[in-house]
Amino acid sequence: MKKLLFVDDQWCRRDERSTIIASFGALTRGEDSYEFIYETAETYASHYGTAPVLKMIAGNPEIEAVICDMNFGEQRNFGLNILRAIKASNPDLPVIIMSSLDRKEAAEEACAAGADGYLIKKPMLEELKKALEKVRR
Repeated sequence: MKKLLFVDDQWCRRDERSTIIASFGALTRGEDSYEFIYETAETYASHYGTAPVLKMIAGNPEIEAVICDMNFGEQRNFGLNILRAIKASNPDLPVIIMSSLDRKEAAEEACAAGADGYLIKKPMLEELKKALEKVRR
């Protein structure tokens, strides 16, 4: 089974996982179904680093894509650091940046940093499906 790794400072807290799975429920069923795995930064507060994400990826070679938040608490645009670290060690692994900011500049910055897609953080199944289809090509 293919896996999607969600990386966020709070959105994918353990108590919110059922919301994510419900939002993306269609991706958990059928022939092309995904399993969701999570790496949250909330326990690291303001000193979150990239090592936990890289460790999670190294331990799960079946991860097909990473969905990463753009901002981590006070660390604005920290998701771009995670994106760069992933691309440095796993250049072919698609990374889609997700943000609550609906700003063209944020999307452009993410894509310039190597993101394979940019989503607004209002779990939108169709947008995620399109982004995954794009990175699969």
